Amino acid sequence: MNNVKPNLFYWATSELSQDAFIAWLLQWADPLNKKFDEKKHELGSVFLKNLIQLQLPDYKKEISSVFVRRQYHNIDICAEINDDIFLIIEDKTFTSHHGEQLETYRRWGNDHYSGHNKRQVVCVYLKTGSETKASLEIIKRKGYAVFTRQMFLDTLKAKDTSSEIVKDFYENLMKVEKSESEFEGKKIQFWEEADWIGFYRFLENNDSIERWEYVNNSSGGFMNAIVQYNESMPYLQIEQDELCFKIAEIYENRSNVRNAWHDIIIAEAEKLNYAVEKPSRFGSGVYMTVAVVKKEIWLCDNDGFASLPTALKILENYKEFLHILHGNFESKLEFMNQLSKKLEHRFPDYSICNEISGLGSLENEDSIYISNAGLEKLNLKLVVAFDACNFSDLFLGFRSLNSNLPTELHKMLADLFKDKFEIDNPNAKYPATAWINPRILNDISESVADEILFQISKLIEIANDFLNRQSER
Repeated sequence: MNNVKPNLFYWATSELSQDAFIAWLLQWADPLNKKFDEKKHELGSVFLKNLIQLQLPDYKKEISSVFVRRQYHNIDICAEINDDIFLIIEDKTFTSHHGEQLETYRRWGNDHYSGHNKRQVVCVYLKTGSETKASLEIIKRKGYAVFTRQMFLDTLKAKDTSSEIVKDFYENLMKVEKSESEFEGKKIQFWEEADWIGFYRFLENNDSIERWEYVNNSSGGFMNAIVQYNESMPYLQIEQDELCFKIAEIYENRSNVRNAWHDIIIAEAEKLNYAVEKPSRFGSGVYMTVAVVKKEIWLCDNDGFASLPTALKILENYKEFLHILHGNFESKLEFMNQLSKKLEHRFPDYSICNEISGLGSLENEDSIYISNAGLEKLNLKLVVAFDACNFSDLFLGFRSLNSNLPTELHKMLADLFKDKFEIDNPNAKYPATAWINPRILNDISESVADEILFQISKLIEIANDFLNRQSER
């Protein structure tokens, strides 16, 4: 048998029901309603003043009139207070704002209450569910003050009232608050959505994550938290248990990009002694997990409960690992950009074309093309290509754009470079390609740059020799 006291808001769960309660409570703030119930009037007045003072902290004027409306010009709740305030309330339970609705309501209020009927417009985003701070900051930038669940609870308990409706609403809010604070006493395997929200709010309050949200997918969805986001490089995300290395906005060559980043992350993790492993399965979408850290490593203790201080510390460690990973990649790209400038200075008679994206997406090879009229006539280019799929691979050679590499040029390369020479490198996009001197980027230094320039000088000598032989025929 159920011994729980019946609660109106157990059944009235929609935002419209909450709209009705808020409008009802605001209406009690009108002095004309004091004669019906003084305690409700006092509570309504405190509630209204708390809302107004979010944006007008110095507003001390006594409330003389309150005219409340719902869905007036699609605004959830609005009210004309005295002769100088227009209050706009966007009311949310467990959903969040979308589109341009907030700007539209605020703009309408400012336009409508100007001129002869001028009023100060106060805009409030009232949220009784939980929402990530990053989202609430966006709302504030749209000109809205945020009235949270905790603020509502503090307001309701500030004034004693015998109203069963007020008690039911307060108890319902407390139930939500309590559900998000019980995660510490539960084993992680039994955590539900409210527990994850509570945990993510804890991380957010300790500046350990950027934001959190619910992700809906074909498997039923999950609560995730972005630890550190990067659109063009791997980023960290918590997906209920696992700490995931993700890549985003991959629209081409997905499996190759995914596998390449997996190999890079695993290799760097082994080198730096970080516990990172392959996910249970690889995806093939625009957003993909390429490596994971299991919950036993970063989150839970030996008994299966969350170890919060340890989790905070380990998250910071993996953020540092990600920073190192990004730094390694970016240093290679910067090296290539500087190399391009050196080539322009060293070989002024050649056209140097820099096609280094710097995006780190691994979707394309980053290359520097070196050409002149003679090479172009034969559909040849000298290439310096940075294979982004392997931090230590850089290739120098010739590329034939629409035919096989000339046999004579092939022989000249093989004779000069011998064991350093490769033909038809598997990482190349073009089949007619000859490369020399792979895997020389283990050390970023002036000496490496000088070695590359020296090798390119020899390639240019071969190119000139080859062109001279062609012209003599």
